[in-house]
Amino acid sequence: MSEIAIFVSHRIDLPCETPDNPFYHPMRCGAVYDTSISDIPGDNTGDNISNRRNSFCELTVQYWAWKNYEADYYGLCHYRRYLSFADVMFPHNDYDLATERFLTPESIQKYCITDPQKMENIILDNDVIVGKSFDTRKITRISPKETVLDLWLASKNLIE
Repeated sequence: MSEIAIFVSHRIDLPCETPDNPFYHPMRCGAVYDTSISDIPGDNTGDNISNRRNSFCELTVQYWAWKNYEADYYGLCHYRRYLSFADVMFPHNDYDLATERFLTPESIQKYCITDPQKMENIILDNDVIVGKSFDTRKITRISPKETVLDLWLASKNLIE
């Protein structure tokens, strides 16, 4: 079996489920700010940018994995956003996302995120796996934007 490491970026202020799967490596995002005791490792060891969580969000975990972990294949997901490895497309919302209110044993099964053999077959057959493309002009909380960069810049300006 190839070394596949999918890092799951966890918030430090919310409890959340982590599927039982040897490919998933839960990691606290921005752990440098975490004062609680946790069994989940943090992104604040080794070469890290944990203190830049407010600017880079879960990418602090991706940076940590790049600099501190050896694997053949790397992945990153958010504590509540996983890629589906199911053979079917599920109904989706206006943002082209299949959503569940919570990660439950049923949704974990539905999206095949605890089937390492199936996941490995898909991962090894592809160079890159990403979510479905999305038309950024559908996001209505700000005026429509043509590109992801324009959307990001507009969103950044809203919080500054």
